[in-house]
Amino acid sequence: MRVPYSKALGVLLRSILVEREPIYRQQETVSTFAAECFGLSNKEARSVGDDAIGRALDRLFDADRAALLTDVVVAAVKEFDVVLDELHNDSTTVRFCGQYKAARGRRLRGKRAPSITYGFSKDHRPDLKQLLFILTTADDGGIPLQLRCEDGNTNDSPTHQETWDVLCQATGRVAGQYGRRLPGRSGSSAVDVRTRVHRLLGGSPAGGCAPVAKRSRS
Repeated sequence: MRVPYSKALGVLLRSILVEREPIYRQQETVSTFAAECFGLSNKEARSVGDDAIGRALDRLFDADRAALLTDVVVAAVKEFDVVLDELHNDSTTVRFCGQYKAARGRRLRGKRAPSITYGFSKDHRPDLKQLLFILTTADDGGIPLQLRCEDGNTNDSPTHQETWDVLCQATGRVAGQYGRRLPGRSGSSAVDVRTRVHRLLGGSPAGGCAPVAKRSRS
């Protein structure tokens, strides 16, 4: 039987949280636990191989992932009353072993895939290709609010504006301040950006969403 895409993705998500096994071992992982713990019936558990998860990942690639993430964030904030007074933004590199010759930012089914390439390695492995991974969490419980990946040679400093814009869409019109290391210092790529965001109460002034103050920390 064919496992629904949402259930196959749920299996992968749960497995990452529990075991971090590769895709080809997901069926084995499910079989060592109760199938219902992965949201599956026993019959579905026998069909959740790497082909099923691969098809589900293809459909996830085709989906509007930004809108999906925004819906999840907004629902989680409302359901669990997540406090958004302070947010933390960071980026890191994810390294890859292998050539990945086709992963050069090509367009697939109308969308651009990120380029796995050489760049500034935060893992201190300049010999390996990589992607840049950006994550923003709420100080309240470390709840993820925004995440995305960029080309491996992306300078992460300019990415903060896009991060700010996405957070404005996800949490509403906000005003606040953020601080980051001065360029030229150690860690000058501003990866330890600490963002403090204050919600506007009532109506918001015209002119878009922007921080009301900026301060630099050494």
